Amino acid sequence: MFIDKTEYIKYHHIVYSKTVGAENLKRADIIIVLIIAAVAAAGMAVTKIAGMESGKKYVEITVEGRLYKKVELTKGYSERVKVETDHGHNIIYIHDGGVQIVESDCRDHICVDTGFIDKNGQMIVCLPHKLYVKIVSGNEKDKDEIDAVSQ
Repeated sequence: MFIDKTEYIKYHHIVYSKTVGAENLKRADIIIVLIIAAVAAAGMAVTKIAGMESGKKYVEITVEGRLYKKVELTKGYSERVKVETDHGHNIIYIHDGGVQIVESDCRDHICVDTGFIDKNGQMIVCLPHKLYVKIVSGNEKDKDEIDAVSQ
């Protein structure tokens, strides 16, 4: 029952060539791949369009779970907000339609390294100081407000 080496190579080549390679894709396989790619592209386009802000944007600074300050982002507005707590201090710089933390005495400085944010839903978090800065749109309902679904 010994198999000749040339027969083994021929058999192995035939099996391998039938299972791998673009030439073995059927027309239906190509159509399925194209449909999946089209659905993925459409989903990304919808997400991009939905993410475009219309209306006003605000910066919410929250410390220890409580709203510390809310500022409307307008063109040309600039302000430095110093937040001091028992945990330490942060200096938040609001400018150019966005916000960043420019100084913090926390040990890891992840909040400073996050850099400038200007898109709705983006956040900067300083866990050691229990502080976060978030950009929200003016179209969002207040958290305390009851909407039609929950009534």
